[in-house]
Amino acid sequence: MDLRRYLQAQNAEEIAAKFRFKNAAYVEKLIVDFFMAGVIQERLNCTVRGGMCMPLHTERRSHRLSVDIDLMTKSSAKEVGVVMDGIVDDMKEIKVVKINPKKPYPIPNIASYRVKYKSEFEAMAEIKVDFLCGVDLELARVRVPEKYEVFGFGTERVLNALDRPSLLADKITTLALGKIGLKESKLSEVPKQIYDVAALIRSCDAGELESALTTFPKLTKFKIGMYGAPYTVQDVAGTIRESVLGMLGFSGTISLSEKPLDWYHKFKQTYLQDSGKRYNKTHHIVDSMLVAVFARHLEKFLAGDARPDASADRISHVVKALADMSEPGTGAPVWANRDWISPPFSPRILKACPPEVAFLAGEIWGAQGPGVKT
Repeated sequence: MDLRRYLQAQNAEEIAAKFRFKNAAYVEKLIVDFFMAGVIQERLNCTVRGGMCMPLHTERRSHRLSVDIDLMTKSSAKEVGVVMDGIVDDMKEIKVVKINPKKPYPIPNIASYRVKYKSEFEAMAEIKVDFLCGVDLELARVRVPEKYEVFGFGTERVLNALDRPSLLADKITTLALGKIGLKESKLSEVPKQIYDVAALIRSCDAGELESALTTFPKLTKFKIGMYGAPYTVQDVAGTIRESVLGMLGFSGTISLSEKPLDWYHKFKQTYLQDSGKRYNKTHHIVDSMLVAVFARHLEKFLAGDARPDASADRISHVVKALADMSEPGTGAPVWANRDWISPPFSPRILKACPPEVAFLAGEIWGAQGPGVKT
């Protein structure tokens, strides 16, 4: 089936109405993402990564859209270019434009393209396809069968995607701001990455969390080499927790800082079901805390202060403690305010807390108090 007929068969407008997405054109982009990823994988040995994988690995309060394709491959950027040229020759209904990176790039390992297509909502729409090239790593993958349903539409072709632990190890590096994470021009995407990483942490069992911890060093070492950066893996890991907590404000009860608050609103209104009505600020702050806990245990593991299985068990305990403090079915926090996660802590305050609150405070901030082990 060609792309045009495939889009007509899926009917993005009906899917958007059924799943209560604000923007049907973005639903159409996700459908095109899965179609084109399948087309590319028929011609190139590559693996889907990034936000497009989220529907494959998580169940959340809100479905989350993705508008771009991220792929990794052992092939070179030149070999990718040959494949993309061949696709254009075979698919006259699309146009492919290579994106010439601006300085201080280019980076030889990255190749980016815009794929333009005739949309049901505008004359021509486009998606972006990013290739991470020369990835000679053995990362675990999952096979997504043909006709696999992604909330409301079926995939046209078989796909290979990163498995959940590898996706978590890959995605969390985006939060190493100032190192190999999101660049300054992309900081507005921080809430989206926090949402994704927290969703993956919640979806992993202890064994998968352990796998994510042990996958992080080899994947991060490759990225450091790609950028030619003077960092160690420990440097990158140490930046993640600092970056995530840097999005928060601590004047009184913990909240989001001004710019991160604007980014959070834009993210949930654009990408989430019901414009993110079921994903409020407290949800996002708690997600930030969960990511910070994972990052802290990642640092301890990399420093040799904890075994990966012990760190994974500790993170699983935090996930369970947060779930136990949430309303069944909705995930809404049962606490009336955020005082329990606001530093600083004193032994007197911690002693007065319920055990689960004292445990979470210790995990998030490394706070010391009666019964709190960090």
